[in-house]
Amino acid sequence: MGWPVVEEENHIISSTFGFLQDTKHQIRLDYDKAKSGGKKGKKKGKGAAPAEPEKPIDSIAVFVGMNFLTFQKKVLDIMQTFEFDSSNVIQGDYIKAIRECKEGITKKEMGFALKFAAFKAKEAETIGKAAALATESAFDEVDVINTNCPFLFENMPNIKNTKALKAEGDDAVNALPNQDAVKIAREAAVPGKPTAYFYAAA
Repeated sequence: MGWPVVEEENHIISSTFGFLQDTKHQIRLDYDKAKSGGKKGKKKGKGAAPAEPEKPIDSIAVFVGMNFLTFQKKVLDIMQTFEFDSSNVIQGDYIKAIRECKEGITKKEMGFALKFAAFKAKEAETIGKAAALATESAFDEVDVINTNCPFLFENMPNIKNTKALKAEGDDAVNALPNQDAVKIAREAAVPGKPTAYFYAAA
């Protein structure tokens, strides 16, 4: 009898699992921030102001970005032109190529572009060049979030209503309270990095 054969890693499954873990972690951070109104707790002591009561948050909308920002797309296009070795490590000075880019990345965006590139280069080492540099998610993020709510929102007993929405083109977004805050959260969502918006249901 020969040795058992290990099947090739399913990168879609690996990406989905990593997506769920990262999303859960970010949701927890956003939840704690939302409860405190975005303010850090004040030090306790004599003369300290009494702690503000927590906001009655009981609902969350998770915005799923369907498109990358223009500068992010440009970064992906540039990185696609570079070779990757057998360990999925990018070869060549891709950072220099991004810095010298004259179109698609403004000076104000350059810092964010370089951080995004570094993240994608590291991600490629885990899931491969094709998956890391894809301009669309390899799976349905809205469906993955909606079918894994018990995992994503465990230990959040106050949260009664959860929904994942497309950041662009979903009419349900218009029904959410505080549209200014909704707009900020919605515009921050990109493929693979959804954003959470907590609120109190009417």
